[in-house]
Amino acid sequence: MAARRTRRKTTRRRKPQGINILNAAQSYVVASAATKAMFGVELVPFLTEGWLTQKTAATDNSWELSLSELFNRTIQGGTGSMSASWSQKGIPGAIKHNLQANTGAVATMLLAPVGFTVAKKLTSKPRRDANKLLKMAGLSSVVKV
Repeated sequence: MAARRTRRKTTRRRKPQGINILNAAQSYVVASAATKAMFGVELVPFLTEGWLTQKTAATDNSWELSLSELFNRTIQGGTGSMSASWSQKGIPGAIKHNLQANTGAVATMLLAPVGFTVAKKLTSKPRRDANKLLKMAGLSSVVKV
């Protein structure tokens, strides 16, 4: 049998990548702006109100929706403490109202990725140095800057 002409390819081994802090921050900003634009509240209150925390008087607005309210209204079909105008328009009407009222959040959704891209380019050298320090400390598999 003839000898093999090419070397056997080795499988590429990849080191586990850490969580990129800037990408996580960008994702949080965009998701928070999206929930503000559509549901009238930031991301954390949207996820936690009704399950982990109670609605406070400051956040008890008939147009503000939390995830628990969406589940309760779609599954149970009730309107709860909502006003008559809300119950006529329903969830799509509330989302439409919030999109019209929170145009700044829509602009944030569009401009945040551009801002983060510019910030990443401007801070590339200090971030590279910080990542080298993290690698020397043995934390590069956990977190990146």
